[in-house]
Amino acid sequence: MGHRHRRDRLLASVSYSQLYSRADRLGISSFRVRPIYSNGTRTDTLPFAGATQTGEGLFPRGAVMGSQEFDRERYGYSAAAQWRSHDGSMEATAQFLRSDARQAWLENTIEIATDNVQSNGDSRARAGTSLDFDDSGLFQSGVITGPTGWRADQNTAGNIRTPIMGLQSNNIRREQLEKIVTSDYSFNFKWDVSDRLAVNLDYQHIVSSSKITANTLWISTYQDAAIKLNGSDLPEVRFLPPQNCESANFNIATGSCNGTPGTAAYPSYYTGTHQSYLDPYNSFPRAAMDHVEDSDGNSDAARIDLEYQFPEGGFLKSLRAGVRYADRDTTARFSTYNWGRLSEQWGNGGPVWLDDPVNGSPTTGGGAPLTQYQPVFFDNFLGGQTNNPVAGQGRLFYSGRPSTDYDAYANYANQIINEWVPKITCALDGRSINDGWNRLSERCGVIPGTNYLPGEINPQSETNKAAYLMARFDTGLGGAKLSGNVGLRYTSTRRQSAGFQSFPVVTTIPSQADCADAIQDILTNGSGALQAFCAVPQSVRTSASNFLNGALVPNDVDVTYDYWLPSLNLKLEAGDGLQFRFAYTKGIAPPSPGLVRNYYVVSLAAQPNTDANGQALPIVINPDGTVPAGQARVEGQFNAGNPYLKPVSADSFDLTAEWYFNRVGSFTASAFYKRLHNVLTNDIQRQTFTNNGESFDSIVTTPVNSSQTGEIKGIEVAYQQTYDFLPSFLKGLGLAANYTYIQSSGVPQAILNPTDPAVSSGQQPTITGADFPLQGLSKHQFNITPFIDIGPLSLRATYNWRSDYLLTLRDVITPFDPIFQRAYGQLDASAFLTVNRNFKIGVQGVNLTKSTTITEAAVADQDGNVRRVPRQWYSPDRRFSIITRYTF
Repeated sequence: MGHRHRRDRLLASVSYSQLYSRADRLGISSFRVRPIYSNGTRTDTLPFAGATQTGEGLFPRGAVMGSQEFDRERYGYSAAAQWRSHDGSMEATAQFLRSDARQAWLENTIEIATDNVQSNGDSRARAGTSLDFDDSGLFQSGVITGPTGWRADQNTAGNIRTPIMGLQSNNIRREQLEKIVTSDYSFNFKWDVSDRLAVNLDYQHIVSSSKITANTLWISTYQDAAIKLNGSDLPEVRFLPPQNCESANFNIATGSCNGTPGTAAYPSYYTGTHQSYLDPYNSFPRAAMDHVEDSDGNSDAARIDLEYQFPEGGFLKSLRAGVRYADRDTTARFSTYNWGRLSEQWGNGGPVWLDDPVNGSPTTGGGAPLTQYQPVFFDNFLGGQTNNPVAGQGRLFYSGRPSTDYDAYANYANQIINEWVPKITCALDGRSINDGWNRLSERCGVIPGTNYLPGEINPQSETNKAAYLMARFDTGLGGAKLSGNVGLRYTSTRRQSAGFQSFPVVTTIPSQADCADAIQDILTNGSGALQAFCAVPQSVRTSASNFLNGALVPNDVDVTYDYWLPSLNLKLEAGDGLQFRFAYTKGIAPPSPGLVRNYYVVSLAAQPNTDANGQALPIVINPDGTVPAGQARVEGQFNAGNPYLKPVSADSFDLTAEWYFNRVGSFTASAFYKRLHNVLTNDIQRQTFTNNGESFDSIVTTPVNSSQTGEIKGIEVAYQQTYDFLPSFLKGLGLAANYTYIQSSGVPQAILNPTDPAVSSGQQPTITGADFPLQGLSKHQFNITPFIDIGPLSLRATYNWRSDYLLTLRDVITPFDPIFQRAYGQLDASAFLTVNRNFKIGVQGVNLTKSTTITEAAVADQDGNVRRVPRQWYSPDRRFSIITRYTF
């Protein structure tokens, strides 16, 4: 053993970064198959005089636009101490790393409430206009509108404001604050016991916490949407005031404009002196939603490795063996996304408009309008690549910061809901709570002093034990040299998680008196639509209230899984810079912690029946005020975690050829093949739940391990060279480039029976995705990086491009379609100057081409074939960073 100098060291570093950026988006919402009617000159999705059905096509329910501002801040700290013995046989290193990542974003979005559009009778051509479809039946352009449904203010004499037609829209202000802190303590000890035997010991302790607050407030308006698709280019969208009795072409759905503004046939919305969306007369606060996470965890891991080296000259070079132990404990405190109504058009005389006086009581007058709103104009929307849908008008949004100033946000929301509807009593503890939205800490059944219901706190522990044996070898093979290793690893994991099947109390089931009042209003005025919960018998509503009684059913899970994981790596050095590699490995990738959370929160909602085209049928009311049975159903639809998930495992084969044709140049080509088992996908089932003597169906969506096998195969080629044969400063010029081709086959997700009401109504997807590729994999991908180093100056530019790929098999919003991303490329660049051996300064630019990300939804067309339709266009900012590095 050669003599080693003793070298004790202390190292420390500090890093800080802050990044501001903005991203705009524009989308077309919820394409579904609809009938097409035409009379030769006019086309609509509903029958009209003189029209016949000419076919079916894909038609949207609305559009969305938004702008999001990001502020990302990161702190990093590290320290290390190193010791080495005088003879160099022992070395110890202690290290500390701390990452403190903070992100805040604020978003303003205008979005057609497509769930309301569907349930109120669905979208259609604006009166007096025509729709345009291409030869394949895909909508191309038109002005769309829809009925607004039951309007509770149509029985309020002289103050009927809510329009009869117009797509109900939401002006959504959402803010999220996030802080993730991780501290990593580690210790390593190496000991060369002899010339042949070495020991390596590691211990690591990690402590991590995640705190997230994400709060939202909806302000609602009514508008029509003029949409024009432009093929692969950005669409054109204009949000227009709904037609009314003062429009040039008034809404002929009303028959005629009779009387004066504020009467049933002459709603006053957007009329007279109120013809501006900046007038609070035309907007009302609709809903609030708060969400918090406060999770923490820690892990301890230790390993010991022994390596024995054999005498030189033999085939076997060394044997390495080791054992591993890791123990992780986490507690996920993850509230529901706590959506609740503040005021609505369908109850209590209509909504609380922004210009209404508010004193916190629905039964006494007085007070002054709340003024916490501000106009948003979406200046320089999408960088001018298409028109601004609200150009010249803007919309009113909540003016506060819902997460930064949570108390002010909650107080504002409470004032609105308390003005709209009286408080009710929590059946679990007798507290007085809101009949709609309650802040997280004030919900019925919440753990006192917290923001969480019992089912929202999920402790979990995971213990992993592993051992391995690996042999290294090399030998001459003719004029070549063969080397490599072969190994086998055994791993065993036990996961224990505590959770509940919970039936939380809800405040959205109307009483008999509420339904009776709504029915009387409809009979009196001869128009309007009854909400679905009032179309089921009182006995069913009572059963639903009994079912959602706050009960908690313990659901603790203890699962263990074991794997044997072999590996083989070979390298053949053929000479003249040419070498080949072959590798086989069996590996596993555990599911993310969020997917294995042990939560099961049952929900219920009322759904109206639908026709063959998925359109909600109006609720029929008898002249005597009774409602015929069978016009609606009560069921739940919710997501659940899966604490039984196993890791995804893969058998991987790789073959690579490498040619190092000079000191600063190489060319490589590789082929790879992978078989994936236990791939994660979605299971969607209709299940029956029983609680408190009552039973209801729910549609449950949960991640599962697929029984089918996924495959990935492809090739990759790469080239890199510095052109040092060029004269003068050009010697530093070089190029790096690679290209990858991948073919993959994914696994399907479950779908409900096509005859299931939730499928026929368009609430659940009909596509399994069996023929889709695996998520996140493009068939073609390349990047090219020219660079030049001129003394202390280093310049780089990189263009990355990838073809389209599957983002997710199941979107997070109704109707849960699979989502693809179109082909995308962007240019990044950097320039760094090395001032001296300790100091470097530079600038980095990201997305210099200001590339647009485009997503598409996969839907079933009128012939049952899978087709992609436009969904959203995202335009993130160019980002520039100034970077300094100081080494000491």
